[in-house]
Amino acid sequence: MVIKDAYKLCTDALGKTDGRILFEGVTNYTFKDVLTHGEKETDIDFNPYIKRVLGGEPIQYVLGETEFMSLKFKVTPAVLIPRQDTETLVEWAIKKIDKNARVLDLCTGSGCIAISVKKYTHAFVTALDISEDALKIAEQNASLNNADITFIKGDAHTFDELENLDFVLSNPPYIESEVVSGLDKKVKDFEPRIALDGGKDGLDFYTDIAKNSRKMLKNGGFLAVEIGYNQAEAVSDIFNKVFGNSTVLKDLCGNNRVVYSKKQVD
Repeated sequence: MVIKDAYKLCTDALGKTDGRILFEGVTNYTFKDVLTHGEKETDIDFNPYIKRVLGGEPIQYVLGETEFMSLKFKVTPAVLIPRQDTETLVEWAIKKIDKNARVLDLCTGSGCIAISVKKYTHAFVTALDISEDALKIAEQNASLNNADITFIKGDAHTFDELENLDFVLSNPPYIESEVVSGLDKKVKDFEPRIALDGGKDGLDFYTDIAKNSRKMLKNGGFLAVEIGYNQAEAVSDIFNKVFGNSTVLKDLCGNNRVVYSKKQVD
């Protein structure tokens, strides 16, 4: 099969966007290559890949990788797929963090937050997750991106073992338990529930993370977390009780996406 026919096979089966993503991910050819070298032969069998996507599996898992903050990350069903929403948190952090800062990323998953911060600020970064499988992927991603990260296996509900941190960042599980089963098939059937389920009200992690972070942060340090679009008020209330202040940031779609607090002088 020549690549122009392979491209057509993918786009006919999956539509222009998903078909193009699959084609380019499997072949490493671009759409420009299709236009300029369309008669080039390929012996790749695309049907198994197409079948998996049509079965509901996210393309990122089918390809085994995705892009976040212009960096490549390996992804498997052991980790949540990095999303553009989370770039709001990372971009805020990068603007504030300098190379001498000490940063902790809680619920690291694929490591996308920790690794992006390390790559763009050269700060000292530690990342924590309770899942050994997730940590294995995060470690591979750190190696893939040549990022020196310290990884710790631990529970974000209880971890308070570091001190004098400048930043604590987290994208914790924040979806209400009863909502998880109603999510899109691509999410509920393939992504790890442990990375989605935030308890009955979706807020299970925020109180513990806030209290523990206050112990670990130096005066003037920041805690910043990703939130669900409807959780700004609830998370702000939690942070106000612990830190006495909170600020909400919106994502590119105008949805409330990040809440952060600054530890004032004790």
